[in-house]
Amino acid sequence: MGGSWGFGMGLGLIFWVIVILAIYYFLSESENGGHEETAMEILKKRFARGEINKEEYEDMEKKLGI
Repeated sequence: MGGSWGFGMGLGLIFWVIVILAIYYFLSESENGGHEETAMEILKKRFARGEINKEEYEDMEKKLGI
């Protein structure tokens, strides 16, 4: 009576707010990729994984100007 939708309308509104926020979150994360690694961070990870040896690491470090 009275023409109100009551509790169901509130749940629908909450649902759509959550959906819109989730879409915004995922789109903003994909645009900037989260955190972009610097060249030095990538170099350190490659050395730690054993992809490059100490000499290669030091050579690349010099080339980066660090």
